[in-house]
Amino acid sequence: MKILLLNPIDIHIAWPVKNDFAKYLFCNPGVTFPLLASIIGKKHTVFYFDGFYYQISIKEYKALIKQYDIILLTIVDSLVSLNYEITIKLIKKLYPEKTIIAGGIHANIYAKEWLQKGVDIIVKGEAEKSLSPLIEALEQKSSWQGINGLMYLENNVLKETASMSLLDNLDDSPMPDWSIVDFKLYNLLLRKKGYSAAIETSRGCINGCNFCLVNSFWKKSQRYKSIARVMDELKIFKSYGVSQFAMLDDGFANDIDRDTKLLEEILIAGLDLFWGCFLRIDTIIDHPKFVDLAAKSGLKRVVIGFEHTNAEILNRINKGLNKDIGDVRYAEAIDVLKRKNIFTTGLFIAGYPGLKKHEKLEYNKARKYCTDARAGNYKALPSTFGYNDISKKFDIEDMFYHDARLTSAKQASKEHFIFNLLATLDPVKYLLLFDFRYHFRQYFHTSLLLLFRQMLNFNFSKIKEFIVMKILKMPIKDKKQYLINNYLSEEFIDLLISK
Repeated sequence: MKILLLNPIDIHIAWPVKNDFAKYLFCNPGVTFPLLASIIGKKHTVFYFDGFYYQISIKEYKALIKQYDIILLTIVDSLVSLNYEITIKLIKKLYPEKTIIAGGIHANIYAKEWLQKGVDIIVKGEAEKSLSPLIEALEQKSSWQGINGLMYLENNVLKETASMSLLDNLDDSPMPDWSIVDFKLYNLLLRKKGYSAAIETSRGCINGCNFCLVNSFWKKSQRYKSIARVMDELKIFKSYGVSQFAMLDDGFANDIDRDTKLLEEILIAGLDLFWGCFLRIDTIIDHPKFVDLAAKSGLKRVVIGFEHTNAEILNRINKGLNKDIGDVRYAEAIDVLKRKNIFTTGLFIAGYPGLKKHEKLEYNKARKYCTDARAGNYKALPSTFGYNDISKKFDIEDMFYHDARLTSAKQASKEHFIFNLLATLDPVKYLLLFDFRYHFRQYFHTSLLLLFRQMLNFNFSKIKEFIVMKILKMPIKDKKQYLINNYLSEEFIDLLISK
C-alpha cells in the first residue's frame, strides 16, 4: 500500500506570528514519523511530508495526497488542531475513499471529536504493537476491529478495542528509519555545519505538573531505553551527516544516575554532537556537576519550564519545587548555565485562571531567569491533572482548538501580549545579535528575521482576525467560533478545492 506520513501545511496562519512559532527555533524532524516508518516496514511505499517546514501550493498539496491510500497523522497539540481539521475536511471531500489514521496525545484525548471530523481510525497510546497489523488488515481488506489498541466510530458511537499493553522494554521499539527524512529542511541553530535530528531516550514523565498532558497521558510513568541502544541511535546520526540533535525526553534527568551514565558514554564515544534538551530548574540547582558533564558532552541549549514568576502560582500548578527555591537559587542555576555557554529558553504561562493583580506574570523578573523568555497562553485540556479542579472553580473554555492568542480563562490575557511585546523589544537581547557564540547569535538572528517576515505578511483579513482575537471584548467561545466559521466552513473548503 502507499502510505503518506503527513504533517499538514499551515493553511490558517495566525498573525503577527504563527501559532507554533517556536518550531522554527527548535527546528528538528522529530522522531515520531521515522519510528512509524520502521513500524510499517519496507513492504509498503512510505513517504514523509513535513508541511510545516516545506510549503507547497494547495494544488500541489492535493496532488500529493491523491497518490496515497492511507494518510497517517500524529496530532499532539491543540495549537495545530485547526490546520489538521482543514486538511482532514479537504481529504474527505476530495478523496472519501482514502483512510485517515491518527495517533498522538490530542487525538487520544479527543478521540470521538476527531473521528466525527473525518478520521477513520485512532491508534491508542503507543503504535508499536497496533499499527502494523492494522495496515496489513487494511491491505487485505479484512476486518481490523479485532485488533487491540484502536478507536473508531460505529453509528456515531465511540468504540474501543482492548488496550494494547505498553512496551515493557523500550529497546523493543524499532530503530527509527531516518531515510524518509529530508534533512535539508531542519536546523537546530547549534552549529554551522551538519544536519539536525532528534532522539527519544525515555518515554513519559514522573512529575505532577497539573497543566501538562504528558504526565497524565503516561500516568506519571517513565520508561527508558538502554544506554547501549541510545548510543546505537546516536551513531546512526553520524552516518546521515547529523551534527546536532534535540533530546526529546519530557523527563530528561529525572533519573539522574542513569542519565549521568549516558552522558559519560557520549563523551567516551567522542561523537562530537551538539544537542539541546528540556531540564527542570531544580535539576540544575541540585546537580551542577551533571550540567558540567552535559556541557562537556555537547549540550548547547536547554529549555526550562519556569511556568511563572510567582511562587504561589508554582505551588498551585503543582510544579513540585522545594519551598526554598526562589530567585536567589534561580540566579545560582543560571550562573551555572552561563559559565558553560549554554543558551537558556524559559517558558512561562500567561492567563492562568483566578490570578490577583500581584500574582501576574512579570517580564522584568522572567528575563533574569534565562537568555530568552517566552510566554504562552494557558489552555485547559481534559485529562490533565488540574483540569477538573480548574473547571469547577473558574469559567474556562476547553481548548480543543487553541489559537495562541487566546487563553482558556474568561478574562482577556493582557499578560501574554505585554510579556511577549516586552520580550521582543528587550534591548539586552539585541546585543546578542553580535555575540561571538554561534548558537547564541544565530538564535536571535533567526528569531527576529522570522518575526519581521511574518509581521510583514499581512492583509485586511489577518488584521481583522487579530483585532477579534486580541482586542475585542468577546467571549472566548465566540472568538473560537470566528476561526471555525472562517476556516472550516463548506465554502472555505470548496474554495481550496477550486484552486
